[in-house]
Order: sequence, then C-alpha cells, then structure tokens
Amino acid sequence: MFNNSVSTRFVSVITSALVLVGCNATDYSKPIATFAEATTAAESALSNLNKTATDEYTDFLSQRARSNVAYPVVPGSTISSGCSISEA
Repeated sequence: MFNNSVSTRFVSVITSALVLVGCNATDYSKPIATFAEATTAAESALSNLNKTATDEYTDFLSQRARSNVAYPVVPGSTISSGCSISEA
C-alpha cells in the first residue's frame, strides 16, 4: 500500500513537471505583445478623442461668443471702461 501511494505521487509530480516544462516563456510573449499593442491603440484613441472634443468645444464657444455680442461694435468707435460706446 505504501509503495502504491509513492508511485501515484511520483507519477503526479512527473506529470505536473512535464506540463510546466511544456509552457515556456515564448507561450506568454504573444498575449503580452497583444496587450501592449492594445494599450498603445487605446492611448492613441483617447488622445485623438480628447483633441477632437477640445477642438469642437473651442469652436462652439467661439461661435457662441460671436453670436452673443451684447454691444455691437461700430466701426471707428471704442468701448470705454463703463461699457458704453463712444465715438473715437
């Protein structure tokens, strides 16, 4: 009975060792490379999204500022510190 138990353990250890030896570092390189590529692509996409959103929001604010002019600018006039239009 003792001999059978040792044989079973020995076979289990050998089987586990063979499985571990079969998985070398090259098996892990592809998932790591894929993850690195995905990370780079995601960073690039977020950067482009940030630039696009910033540009569009800047354009929106610029158009809004141009359309919400409270005091029309008359050619040849200036706006004084009291916000009233005076002739130059």
